Amino acid sequence: MRTETLIGKLGIVNAKTDEVGLETKAEATKTFAKYTCGETFVEMRGSVIGQITPVKTLLAAGEPFAVSYASKAGKQAIAKLQGGHAASLEVSLNKGKFKKVAFTGTDLMFANKAEEVEILETKKGK
Repeated sequence: MRTETLIGKLGIVNAKTDEVGLETKAEATKTFAKYTCGETFVEMRGSVIGQITPVKTLLAAGEPFAVSYASKAGKQAIAKLQGGHAASLEVSLNKGKFKKVAFTGTDLMFANKAEEVEILETKKGK
């Protein structure tokens, strides 16, 4: 599967437990990804939020951090960032009606070579 160009928005999931999330969506369109699997054309749209770990940890350039996506009862475990809008992924098979889907998995991302990534404070407004 190849996605469109994606962008991410960092935000607070739960300030009391220091949970931080990354909302990922297509940069220029509503379409997250289009691909063919066998004879089935698949189109995904919307956005999805994953929990970032570790937090309150200084990562040197090139060090990994994880973005974990989870679901509960067929729905995304993290539905929105604090102060944000509801996020959801939808899928269409063979240009049919779009239906909400849940995504589960973990992506490893890496601190930019030219910068350090530091998440020190997750309290709202700081």
